[in-house]
Amino acid sequence: MKNLDSFFNLSNKNNFDDLLNIDGIGDTQINSLKNFFSHNKNIIVLKHLKEILEITPEKQKFLSGRLNDLTFMFTGKLDGISRAEAKSLIENNSGKIVSNVSNKLDFLVIGEKPTQRKVNEAKNLKIKVITQSELIHMINSKVV
Repeated sequence: MKNLDSFFNLSNKNNFDDLLNIDGIGDTQINSLKNFFSHNKNIIVLKHLKEILEITPEKQKFLSGRLNDLTFMFTGKLDGISRAEAKSLIENNSGKIVSNVSNKLDFLVIGEKPTQRKVNEAKNLKIKVITQSELIHMINSKVV
């Protein structure tokens, strides 16, 4: 979401499914947002906050890294690195993280004991399934 107005637009259209592509957002969070925006007093408070707060857009830090325009998702336990560290590694190289297997996903990175459903979905959509070491190789190599 680029700004608070984006949330107002989603709530007006009642189309929260666009949020599914944001890392960490799932059905539970979307249902909470729908509930929140269904109460007019919450919208009034947000509009008041919008008037008194200065919200600046996030600056784009990395525009041309080795993983530019590529999307990744993790499944399974990673070796020697947390999910947050792996996410930062990808983002610091201009890649993006998604939270669902879809046509918008370029690479599914599998760790130990990956969720088989996600692996099967990726294969059915012809999404490249790679290991953690293959991801590291992509980041360290000159050519992606």
